[in-house]
Amino acid sequence: MLCQDRSKTAFDSLISIPTVVMMSFTFNLRIGITSGFVMYPIMKLLAGRIREVAAGTWGLALVSALSFVFYPY
Repeated sequence: MLCQDRSKTAFDSLISIPTVVMMSFTFNLRIGITSGFVMYPIMKLLAGRIREVAAGTWGLALVSALSFVFYPY
């Protein structure tokens, strides 16, 4: 049910949960999407699937993490 696409696994579907949670609790789409950009490579790293993450994704995660640091709340 979580995974309609056969090329994706249930783990790939679970990565979206932090994004939805952040959007719901902060009422801010930017924070939710940015948290998804940061959490995606981190969760892949923790799952031992680091080879599936492209170099550009790491760059996007770094830029997104920096926006959390310098964003004026």
